[in-house]
Amino acid sequence: MPEASHELYPLRSRRDSFVEIHASSPTLTEAGSAYDKVGRQRAWSVTDPRCICCALHVILVIIHVLLLVAHAFKLDQHIIVTLSLNSPEVASVGLATILQIFGTGSGILLVWLTQRLALRRDLLQRQTLTATHDKAAAWSGLGAALQTLWKQTKVKAATYDVFLVTLYLGAIAVFHVTSSSLLTLLPISGMTNVPVQYGMLNLTDLSLDSYWNGAAALVRTVAGFPEVPKIGLQNATLYETIVGETFVVGNATAGAVTFGAQCYSLSNVSATLNPTQNGSYTVSATHGSQPPVTYSPIYGLHENVAYAVHAYGKAVTILATPPILDASNNSGSIFNITQTRSTAGGSNVTETVSIQIMTCVLSKTHQVTTIDAFTSTLQSVDPVSPSPSSTWTPWLANSTGNPDPQLDWFGDAWNLSAVSSDFYGPTHCGEPECFLSFLDEQVLTLPTDEMIILTNGRYVQVLDGVSGLALLCYGSRSKHRSKHHPDALSYTV
Repeated sequence: MPEASHELYPLRSRRDSFVEIHASSPTLTEAGSAYDKVGRQRAWSVTDPRCICCALHVILVIIHVLLLVAHAFKLDQHIIVTLSLNSPEVASVGLATILQIFGTGSGILLVWLTQRLALRRDLLQRQTLTATHDKAAAWSGLGAALQTLWKQTKVKAATYDVFLVTLYLGAIAVFHVTSSSLLTLLPISGMTNVPVQYGMLNLTDLSLDSYWNGAAALVRTVAGFPEVPKIGLQNATLYETIVGETFVVGNATAGAVTFGAQCYSLSNVSATLNPTQNGSYTVSATHGSQPPVTYSPIYGLHENVAYAVHAYGKAVTILATPPILDASNNSGSIFNITQTRSTAGGSNVTETVSIQIMTCVLSKTHQVTTIDAFTSTLQSVDPVSPSPSSTWTPWLANSTGNPDPQLDWFGDAWNLSAVSSDFYGPTHCGEPECFLSFLDEQVLTLPTDEMIILTNGRYVQVLDGVSGLALLCYGSRSKHRSKHHPDALSYTV
């Protein structure tokens, strides 16, 4: 029986309308039918494969554009992260693995969606079956696409379309291989030296000029503004900071010094009345290098009032009333004075007032600090400064009175900062150290967080005066620092 000849033609109806195959159904439907009109009028949705495919390709392009821009402007070199891992290589391998999984997964998803949509379009497009066959065969893989593209040199059925499929699959293959190297994490464990700046003055050659007197009133103002930049200063610790802007992330080791003050009681305190000197008292003590102090009582004495009666070197002797109690409810060293005053009725009233005497000594501790290399914030200090005692202890001159050129200027600075009143003058005492004065009210009313509470909620305001003067010492000369200078220095006492 002779074999009948077979020829392939596009499926057409007598009205020259082509037949379409819908991917959602194997049923052939003629163009222009009711089903086709409904399908063409349907709008895209987020669950539509075409919408998902386009969105994924756009996201992939945006990622590559951002990476190219970052590489062109070397922005990637400024992205540094701190990882608390014993082996930095673990982070590098982990990042490469995550990127490889991302590249493989996204490549599979993109090829599957694009292949599905392309085959659907090929089946619905008016073209020869040879072109449909070649394009469908090209989507089988990169090797099949290259083979089909080579066959197009003999039979040019869909050369351009097969070339696009080959190019797309080749790009996906390259992305799959290079996805693990899109980002790399280079461990940096080395150390380098960088220039630093220090706000500490040369205290051994400190010039005490007249500005100390007027600057005392600014202490409370400076300490009361939290927005004042204090880079290089934290509480009573003054530390080195890195010079200039830096994008380095990590820790840096710098030098620091922490200031402190401790107040001591005096042993065997006695007060002797001087009738010929307007009712003043000579106060003396057994221990320490404290010289006799002449004190003239002033009525009336207010709560929490402190008077500096002697300042020499790094020690300041202070009188306070009422006595400041410590954590053990002990008043330290006190003496009594008798005062007679006249009442409105013309009678005289005799009062006995308890006065506390103490000596406060300035100190400093040199330390090594760890700071954040990017923000210059303090991370840790070693060794930790000793905490001041919360109880009154006797002052021993041989343990706290050793000369220190970097602190011995403090007594003179204290004397120059008494700007309000002198309650005792040269006619009552021949030495300038005996001037009875108290620190300006601005200094004595520093913010609460600058004070130390000993007991019963009573603030040791006299210690605030020490803090204020130390604050003045640094703030008055801070102009010698660059833009990272702290504007004030407070002492924790």
